[in-house]
Amino acid sequence: MRIMLLDQFSELGGGQLCLLDLAPALLERGWQVRVALPGEGEVARRFRALGIPVDYVDCGPYHSGRKTPFDILRFVADSLSTSRRLPAADLIYVNGPRLLPAVALARPKCPVLFHAHSCLDKGYTARLAEWSLRATGAAVVSSSRYAASRLRVSSIRIVDNGVAECLRPHQDYSGPKRIGVIGRIAEEKGQLAFVRAARVLHRADPNPRFVVCGAPAFSDPSYAERVRAEAQGLPIEFTGWVDDVPSVLARLDLLVVPSTGNEATPRVIPEAFSAGVPVVASAVGAIPEVIEDGVTGFLTPADDIVAGIKRALCADLDAVSVRARQCWERRFTLAAYRAGVCSVIEEALGRSSNAKPMAADSAIAAAILRGKE
Repeated sequence: MRIMLLDQFSELGGGQLCLLDLAPALLERGWQVRVALPGEGEVARRFRALGIPVDYVDCGPYHSGRKTPFDILRFVADSLSTSRRLPAADLIYVNGPRLLPAVALARPKCPVLFHAHSCLDKGYTARLAEWSLRATGAAVVSSSRYAASRLRVSSIRIVDNGVAECLRPHQDYSGPKRIGVIGRIAEEKGQLAFVRAARVLHRADPNPRFVVCGAPAFSDPSYAERVRAEAQGLPIEFTGWVDDVPSVLARLDLLVVPSTGNEATPRVIPEAFSAGVPVVASAVGAIPEVIEDGVTGFLTPADDIVAGIKRALCADLDAVSVRARQCWERRFTLAAYRAGVCSVIEEALGRSSNAKPMAADSAIAAAILRGKE
């Protein structure tokens, strides 16, 4: 079987790490795997290290946030160009919504599988994705019920993200605490809220130390500059991007996930569960699907991170760590994730036909432009 993987980014992010985690399971089944990316980068390097050939697609880059008219025109041109260059395959696995229209325009005769890692929170983006899914008859797998709810399609399989086991030495929670945030630095990830919470906590108790691990990716770097500016004078360490997340978790007593928007399922939460690091997270998006408040972690309003951290520091963190680790063992192992996604792939491959009536090529441009009005 020939599996074609498509991803809309060449930089590492949560969705790209999920795809890289899945790839060995595809190879173990004897499937021939190729990947197509927008360009060179760390993602391409890691796929080549697995022995997987890398092709290229036209997909941006586009401006972060609100798209300009030039972005829209370029997206239409990119979609048309990519649709004409997709190689033959027995299944096309689309790992991001930007490439769905290109696949739809290609009129593939093979099954299509779309993996929804994020929440489509813009009306025109969701409508265009839905048009593409209907046009291809694609199977859909989602990392959360919340992300799935944003797509109006008939059937979606939910498969929890899985992460490799992360072990660390037992932590002594009686000493000064190290409190950190891990992930790409972007407005929706909430690092600014974390820094402001650190300032409030530092005034009350100068002992805790704080860590911001990550770098800007897929977002405006000016936000990272604001985060650093507001951190002046505080005991905050900026580590930059660190590939070895377990090494960062090993130094933390508490992980904070201060997301502010339509968050799907941050990988760092199950990574912390595996490492036995207690988590305080905003109760937004799909995060409540992952954390059982007061049992495996702590949920807090996105606008009151301080209260969540204070609550956690007063709790029995050892007990929370044990229950979080047990939750990882039940739901978030790499083996369970791979088995779940591969099961969806096998079902898609087993379908006799996914032929659907296709709209004209011009419909894609009209759909995009209608959504911008």
